[in-house]
Amino acid sequence: MMAGFRRADTARFPTENGRIVHKGTVVNAVVFLLAVSLLVSTAAYFMLRGVDLSAVRPEIIARVKAATGRDLQIAGDLEVALRQGLIIRAHRLALGNAEWGSRPEMLKLGYVEAHLALLPLFLGEVRVKRIDLHDVDLVLETDASGRGNWEFEPEASGNAQAVSALPSVRIESGRLTWRGTGERGQEPLIFTELALAADVSRDGIGFEGAARLDHNGVEFSGRLPTWQSLAPGSPQDVTLRLRLGAAEVEGSGTLQQAPWGLSPRLNLRAAALDLAKLGSVAGRSFPSLPQLDVTLDLSRDARGWQVDKLAAVAGKSDLAGELRWLTESDRPKFTATLAAHTIDLTELIPLSDTETTGDTDRAAVSWRPLLDALDEVDGEVQVRASQVVAWDMVLADARVDGRVDAGVLSLEPIKASLSGGGRAEGHLELHAGAQPPAWDLVLGLRKLPAGALLGPRWASLVDAPVDLDLDLQAKGASVHQAVQNLAGDARIVVGSGRARIGRIDSLVGGISTLTGQLLAKGSDEAQLNCVIADFTILRGVATADVLLIDSAVSTVRGDGWVDLVTQDLDLTFTPRAKSPTLNIAVPVHVRGPMRQPEFTADRGASLGKLLGVAGLFVYPPAALLALGDLGGSGNACIELMRENAAPQGAGSVDSSGRQEGEGSIMKGISRGLKGLFGQ
Repeated sequence: MMAGFRRADTARFPTENGRIVHKGTVVNAVVFLLAVSLLVSTAAYFMLRGVDLSAVRPEIIARVKAATGRDLQIAGDLEVALRQGLIIRAHRLALGNAEWGSRPEMLKLGYVEAHLALLPLFLGEVRVKRIDLHDVDLVLETDASGRGNWEFEPEASGNAQAVSALPSVRIESGRLTWRGTGERGQEPLIFTELALAADVSRDGIGFEGAARLDHNGVEFSGRLPTWQSLAPGSPQDVTLRLRLGAAEVEGSGTLQQAPWGLSPRLNLRAAALDLAKLGSVAGRSFPSLPQLDVTLDLSRDARGWQVDKLAAVAGKSDLAGELRWLTESDRPKFTATLAAHTIDLTELIPLSDTETTGDTDRAAVSWRPLLDALDEVDGEVQVRASQVVAWDMVLADARVDGRVDAGVLSLEPIKASLSGGGRAEGHLELHAGAQPPAWDLVLGLRKLPAGALLGPRWASLVDAPVDLDLDLQAKGASVHQAVQNLAGDARIVVGSGRARIGRIDSLVGGISTLTGQLLAKGSDEAQLNCVIADFTILRGVATADVLLIDSAVSTVRGDGWVDLVTQDLDLTFTPRAKSPTLNIAVPVHVRGPMRQPEFTADRGASLGKLLGVAGLFVYPPAALLALGDLGGSGNACIELMRENAAPQGAGSVDSSGRQEGEGSIMKGISRGLKGLFGQ
């Protein structure tokens, strides 16, 4: 039943010789139960004629073969008992799978018990009251074309006595394994205590049942039209209801035949869907997301499936619009036009376990289900959102146009205004079919208020404009894997503004050791002239090529690295004083975990290190070129780099910050002494 709900969107309904071949899992489940009933009725037929059941085993197998096109094996005994009616029991049965199936048997049963009404037998009528299935092992799967192994191909109509109605069915224990098209092996769905009661009339099939699926209670009910009642231009009523824990799905509408197959027109409503829980029941791993409420209209025409009047709410996020799932060609294609008031990425894209706990050994949230889906379809999507919450950043009037082609997802352009000012623009390309999946993100932020980048907690602490460029490449099927393989560049330029150092010191213990380098004595607010940073990222480690902070009283250079995988850092900040009123003028080391680093002042720095401090602020021309397009003209830090740029081929800067080449050491000492005394 779950498989039917899950894959209904990919079922196809071709015609053969003008006759519609139905491939819906719900109706075919009824066909399968009729096949089981055929076995029982055949056995009863021969029993009524006084024939020993074990002697007619080949005849029973032949009749099932004629009705289903599949081989039936009965490895155990056939038994008859008289107890509150007639009971026929068959042991160790197996029904053959499709030729292309993953195993020889589609269905294996420990034993089957059929309960027959006794009185009708004396009138020559076989009336099956109930069928009990024990130790069920069922595999449902589809081939590359979407054809299901539950689609039987009868060899002949058969002449066994017909069953007047589908009986009640009880399954005491069993397992269901679903393998969809292109899916990698799925864990079996274990179910127990399943009971199904079906009432078959000429016009419809009413059913009601309950089960335990992986310790989750499931209830289902509804009414479907019979195959005989379906006809072109004659829509039949359909009702469906499924409850799994607190989640509930309801549907109502009509179903009819059409030249392209079965044509539904349904209104579906789902409430309190827990995708992580549903994924575990279906053998899939989904991240923990807010509960989902959704309503939509579902229909099908000659081109494919349509979703109209979509309205979905998950936590703080909402989405509305329409989708098309086109099945005209061999490769499905979708189109979607969606709009939202709010999309909260903080809730919808939870961080990996590494980012939330710091434990790098724990498994991360996997994007594999989404990646598999992207590799199997083509399509186009347009999304417009009034507001996008991206962790500590709020985007307004966001626009994303996307395209999926042969497993490659391209989002271009990505555009948005930024709350409080500024704009964002970029593009994303994802090769979902690559092993491992490959990501490429280019994103630029311009004239962004620093507070919007720092988040609500820090928004009031720094007042300055920010420009940011990201050019990143990654590989992996989860956040953690992508960070492990992250490479690229991250560049940031901060313009003139103010920083409330006193409040920052109160929020982060020990940081005053560092921020004191930016303050004059007796002051708790720094006048920032600029901040620039250029990080090269390789295998998840960001190394500072340029890290420069300039305030009214000092210029501070940073060197070192940040490990984004382990979330450790090792940075050293070395100041050059502009004024004797500077609070601290010694190197400061920042080391340890990003959540709680240690700030250590190197008060024992040697005279040689301090004398060479001027050379620390000499950057190669390549570093200036990399930052030249950011921050516009006139940025103080870029001008400072330009003034102190090393001449082409005139020497480089070593690890201690001193220039190499003839005469450079003495020049560095001279500049360093002048800098220490504010000259």
